[in-house]
Amino acid sequence: MRYETWFGDIEVELEEGEYEDPSREVRRHYRDSARETGIAVKEKDYIELLKEECISLAKTKIKLKAEEKEKSIERAITTMEELGDATNSLSEKLLDWYGEHFPELSLRREETLEVIARYGSRKRIIESNMDKKIIEKAKESDGIELSIEEEKILRRFSKSIKEMRELENELEGYVEENIEAITPNLSSFIGPTLVAKLLSLSGGLKNLAFMPSSKIQVLGAEKALFKHLSRGTPPPKHGVIFQHPAIHNSKREIRGKLARDLAAKIAILARVDYFSGESRGDLIKEFKDEIKKKEKQK
Repeated sequence: MRYETWFGDIEVELEEGEYEDPSREVRRHYRDSARETGIAVKEKDYIELLKEECISLAKTKIKLKAEEKEKSIERAITTMEELGDATNSLSEKLLDWYGEHFPELSLRREETLEVIARYGSRKRIIESNMDKKIIEKAKESDGIELSIEEEKILRRFSKSIKEMRELENELEGYVEENIEAITPNLSSFIGPTLVAKLLSLSGGLKNLAFMPSSKIQVLGAEKALFKHLSRGTPPPKHGVIFQHPAIHNSKREIRGKLARDLAAKIAILARVDYFSGESRGDLIKEFKDEIKKKEKQK
């Protein structure tokens, strides 16, 4: 009977019905079988071979765990981005609606959402202890009046958007906290937030690791690239990696060169993270120093 083992296929002779679990009996004689086949004649050879196999198996299991974690992170990134788009769109609709009631209110978006959620109508703002200037604007406002039902809807609408924002922030925290475990080198080099965006655009660490640096350079600039290919417009010099301080803080004329250098280093570190997962502080320091030198050359 032929059995497949971790050190190769072997032939064994076992009488039918003699053992309840023949494969278990074969495993009991692995050492003898390895010696007889010449794979590991000496005991120390067998131990060394076994050690290598155990290490290989452990690495495989670790990689599988990392891939499972990565999938969870990818879902969180996608959800976070969709929440961001949804809250921005809904906020615009809410502010347009509330603007008809209190057009003179000129606060930042988040502050306006807070005012709507807490007070709702101008009448409640006038009766509150808010800033006197806002209260005066509410008294003199030419906006339309809200019905009790409309005020209730607007306040609930605003609270829902705020809750969505909080969830978005929680997801961002989860992503940043966990992404460093699967991309220790990339996260240290460009920061977990930018890594998360690159993984989302590329479809995961594996795809990013096998991606040429020229493609990494323009990830996130697909529309500009399409225009270049279809209409002959100038090609994009960078995509989402523009968010890295080394690029967006530099002069326009050297951004393309810096983006190309940064993308090349991202490609290398993505492969290190995917194939080994070991933190390479020496390589990260070397890359950071190189980028700084090129920034100073401007």
